[in-house]
Amino acid sequence: MKKLAICGTSHRAIRLWVEANAEVKTQWEIVALWDIDPKRFDAFKNMFPEIKPQTFLGDENYETMLQTCSPDMVLICTRDNYHADYAVRTLAYDIDIMIEKPMVTTVAESITLLEAAEKSKGQVYVTFNYRYQNTAVAVKEMLDTNKVGRVTAIELNVYLDEIHGSSFFMRWNRLRKNSGGLSIHKEGHYLDMINWWIDQNPVEVYCFGTLNYYGPEGILNPSKKEGRHCSTCSESDACAYNRIRQEKETGDDHIKGLQGRIGSRAANTDYYTNYAADQCIFDSEIDIEDTYAAVIKYDGGAVLSFSVNFSSPFEQHRVVINGTHGRIEDGYTFADNNLYTAAALAYYPLFEKQAKSISIKNSTGGHAGGDPALMQDILCNTDKPHIARAGLKAGTYAVAIGEAMWRSSQTGLPVKIKDLLGDWDDKLKKNEL
Repeated sequence: MKKLAICGTSHRAIRLWVEANAEVKTQWEIVALWDIDPKRFDAFKNMFPEIKPQTFLGDENYETMLQTCSPDMVLICTRDNYHADYAVRTLAYDIDIMIEKPMVTTVAESITLLEAAEKSKGQVYVTFNYRYQNTAVAVKEMLDTNKVGRVTAIELNVYLDEIHGSSFFMRWNRLRKNSGGLSIHKEGHYLDMINWWIDQNPVEVYCFGTLNYYGPEGILNPSKKEGRHCSTCSESDACAYNRIRQEKETGDDHIKGLQGRIGSRAANTDYYTNYAADQCIFDSEIDIEDTYAAVIKYDGGAVLSFSVNFSSPFEQHRVVINGTHGRIEDGYTFADNNLYTAAALAYYPLFEKQAKSISIKNSTGGHAGGDPALMQDILCNTDKPHIARAGLKAGTYAVAIGEAMWRSSQTGLPVKIKDLLGDWDDKLKKNEL
């Protein structure tokens, strides 16, 4: 069996192994866990008592883990702003890495990682699981077989409901230094999916971004106080977000611990040291945006109109892809049981009177089946082509667009991707690193 080590025994790392299918688990074994918090080892043992990996605690023991266990691959699932450091240190040992999205949090970190990868025999994979959803794969196949001709314009609208959207502002993600902001941490999923679908490279970004719902000026803030936590807040009854959260907590995966597998939000605090994921969404330290509207230009002539709202009455994304020979429409919403509903694509050939509906059956597993499919595709040899695998190029461009969105929103000016990446932009366009 091949040996897998986990760098950052996080919620996401544990969930990915929960989602791994039998084929993955017969080919790979987890031989080591590394973290800076010993309670994360307890969280892993709670989930997988049958697995007995070696544990390595603290930054000073990271290379010790690599030297002692000689893993074939390291799954990097630390907090986002640590991804680049541990990826570079792993590549120095010529070990393959699989990095949870976002690949890194800044373009500068992307360049550091690109430079390290050039010197290493290790391969880099990024876990863009949206690529692996059945609907996304169907859209990709339609575009690759020229169903709409040359793609000219895409419209993408993303709506996160009041539970999912606010959850980012309760956690470490709410600080730009930790996550890069939600245009990178969260929306990188969608930005990468568009890049992959249309097979064009981003050129220029213009964006408005602001904080409308959260932070101290949030219109639903009961009062301007600092340091509150939902589980102990004396004003919880006056907080509309907290009230709806209590109604939905039993069914919403974004509230609970390991996506519902370790009790409630309060119970999950037992698996962290000096951290609780129920910080007040109205704290003044929040320095990221909750609303975006952007226009993105691509080198193949396509233009993307992209908007995101992190406090909506419903959870949904809607995509419209226009081309010289037709149009594809795609969208999902959550069902009452908080699972993705069965999806359907609408295909409108140009000059034909009748639209064609294409039913899509979602697979089981996290992210509408994306998680188990991703794990199998990256970790297992298969006769099927690895069309959805994402590497350094995909990870870098997703981060670059996200950073460009933020920079444009700050200056009111468009941002060229070439200005951010320099010569690396040309290198990336030539081949997938």
